[in-house]
Amino acid sequence: ICQGELQINQSVVPVTIRRLLSNASVQSKISFFNEISLLTSLCHPNIIHAYGFCSEPTMSLLTESLDLTSIDLYQYLQHYKQEQQMSDSLYATAIYFGSQIASALAYLESLHIYHRDIAARNCLVTLDLTIKLHDLAMCNEVYTDDYILVTVGNDIETRRPIRWCAWETICLNRFTSKSDVFSFGVF
Repeated sequence: ICQGELQINQSVVPVTIRRLLSNASVQSKISFFNEISLLTSLCHPNIIHAYGFCSEPTMSLLTESLDLTSIDLYQYLQHYKQEQQMSDSLYATAIYFGSQIASALAYLESLHIYHRDIAARNCLVTLDLTIKLHDLAMCNEVYTDDYILVTVGNDIETRRPIRWCAWETICLNRFTSKSDVFSFGVF
């Protein structure tokens, strides 16, 4: 993942560039292209906006870049856990965050799209306290201890977020909007 700039008409927009590894398998390339297709079709204020992709020198997804002070919700909550005691304003902020995440999930559900990895680390908090839902689980190795490797279908191995995963997802590899709601409630 790196930062860059994209020229749109007369303005230059900062972007985050997520590159597919050059030695990626065919299945990874197909998954990455499907993800690009899906993300570029979404438009919601609480979901990271994807501008598109470029194929040279390697397949790359171009998404909205948040300011450098943006952190994930997990880091945000850990900061407040250490710095402050719970106050009425923090409760109000938590409710505000929850309503933004719920709004993003309702939008995804209306399109029959399931996030599959709702977790505090996949919710970015901007400087103005806007939540931006994203998913970097495919390329972010920072939280690998949160996942287990499971076998599905014809001996295909995949990673699942075991700590907050719904039982039907763990046992049956079945995802629904209710699986996302379960994960949202757990995190």
